[in-house]
Amino acid sequence: MEDVQELMFRKGYAAGYRDGVKQAMEGKAKQIQGCEISDMPIEITELSARARHCLIQAGCTDVADVAMLSKHKIATMRGLGKKTASEVARWLTRNGICYTAWFEYI
Repeated sequence: MEDVQELMFRKGYAAGYRDGVKQAMEGKAKQIQGCEISDMPIEITELSARARHCLIQAGCTDVADVAMLSKHKIATMRGLGKKTASEVARWLTRNGICYTAWFEYI
């Protein structure tokens, strides 16, 4: 996980965002310590405490659950405002996971 953070800081936010979108379009998932990022538990992501709490309260246990949320579920999630939803959408995109339900928050 630290390798991904270090890479993003070294490249800068814009380059990391661009690379995340590019990898998402190509269907590539990043690997962290031998497992796919989609299998990563919500608790160990570098999302803010508010974002993690909202996602856990909505029943998400790992990143794959977050990515598969519907537009309706995202819009009606308690405590998840536009700023927090934008944070989650950008994190997913930066890590190569893009789904249409999150696109409007990027």
